[in-house]
Amino acid sequence: MKRMSIFFIFIQFLLVLFSLIFIRQKIKKPEIYIGIFATLENYDRREAQRETWLLSSRFKYKFLIDNWSPEWEEENRKYGDIISLNSSFTGYATGFGEKLYRWFEYAGANFPKGSLVGKSDDDFYACSNLYDVVLENEHPRMYFGWWHFLEEEKEVIKPSKKIRVDSQFVVIGWELLTEVIQKPYCHPSVNGECTLENPEVRYDTNSGGSALGTWLGHIGNIHSIK
Repeated sequence: MKRMSIFFIFIQFLLVLFSLIFIRQKIKKPEIYIGIFATLENYDRREAQRETWLLSSRFKYKFLIDNWSPEWEEENRKYGDIISLNSSFTGYATGFGEKLYRWFEYAGANFPKGSLVGKSDDDFYACSNLYDVVLENEHPRMYFGWWHFLEEEKEVIKPSKKIRVDSQFVVIGWELLTEVIQKPYCHPSVNGECTLENPEVRYDTNSGGSALGTWLGHIGNIHSIK
């Protein structure tokens, strides 16, 4: 009798153990999508990224362009990794906030709920452990990257135009992304009522990094990752 009891306890233990293993396997980690700002003349940079860290990493990515041209269409037929943002602005450091905002809109409409979404540049190279580091810090309100003007010990709840993550590589959680695109984008050159201090709009500083810092500062309650 005693042996039977021990046997049944052992069987129950195994069932619990297998259940825990099954549940752990069923819990899927979110995908990480990176939009890479690209310009036509930097084809060699894109090729270098495709052949190195993008090839070997688990990041899902798209190169982000202002608008389609025959050259871009030809490159996309070859690789299928380009998205046009239909940007109103072209040129260096002009309307980069709009590009970032439209990338977030695209992500919100096309990627699974709960994904992590980021932005990078075509001269960026990711270390082999970056994907795992991002996932280890996964949070629906995460704001991940290298910070400007941030003291090591300081926990940031409300970033700003100045105190914010560098746009060379930045990732945010799904909750923050959806809250960003709930408010309309604006550029001061188009709308005279568009001001940096207005929390009801997504003001474009012409820099993706400082624009995002401003937006998340208005939103608040971020989970800062240094």
